[in-house]
Amino acid sequence: MSEPYPTMADVNALSAKIDNLTSRVESLQAGIVVANTRYKGALATIQSLTLTSKDAADKASAAAQLAVVAAQNAVEAAKEAAIHSITSSAEAAAKAAWACAEAASHAAAAAAAAAAVCAQTAQHQADEMSAATSAEAAIMAQTAAEAAAQAVRLSREASGIVASTKDSKQ
Repeated sequence: MSEPYPTMADVNALSAKIDNLTSRVESLQAGIVVANTRYKGALATIQSLTLTSKDAADKASAAAQLAVVAAQNAVEAAKEAAIHSITSSAEAAAKAAWACAEAASHAAAAAAAAAAVCAQTAQHQADEMSAATSAEAAIMAQTAAEAAAQAVRLSREASGIVASTKDSKQ
């Protein structure tokens, strides 16, 4: 027959189990704190990456737009050279317009890559700031692509001016 009251050995065994469980809970709490700290750090890094990528898309878009301005100036230089029948200057201006088109194309590719990073972080983070930033980066990439296309058109125009200058000399 068992005793109606727990013995000191029973109390000590129960106390040891409680101490063990308390230790496990404290260890789990410490692990949760570490995991939470790491999560917050990763979240901050993702937010920073998103903003930096959007900034890169913005700068690449601006570079593409500046390349268009340079290409427009090169076309004007080619026209001026053609008026004065200076073929070598018109050719140099056409080459400059082509270089501008290439620069705009590279800037558009950079803007698209940065926008893709924004989109990926927005997908993983799923918050309003990331979604808005991603949308802005996509607009910048579109603007850069349009600028690159315009720079290519200007380069073709400059090449056409050179061709017509050469034809008129023959």
